[in-house]
Amino acid sequence: MLAPNRSAETTAASAYVAHAQTQTPDPAWLAAAREDPDPNVRRHALEAWAQHPGESLDPVTYALVDPDETVRARAQELVEESLARR
Repeated sequence: MLAPNRSAETTAASAYVAHAQTQTPDPAWLAAAREDPDPNVRRHALEAWAQHPGESLDPVTYALVDPDETVRARAQELVEESLARR
């Protein structure tokens, strides 16, 4: 049950954050997080991807055009880090 002052979106954001901190992200979860209206959720999804990056840079490239500046900035950092490792 939701607390009176917590919205469904806040609860969903909390669930995404908890998932990102405890599990390797899977493509379906990353895709869902990418579409979340909360930029914090999208940033946490990037961080989860950064902890266990796969071969695909799709999560990062999508984030490069995110409406939120902080998400775009973190995506740019991750792209640069990825290129430096290659």
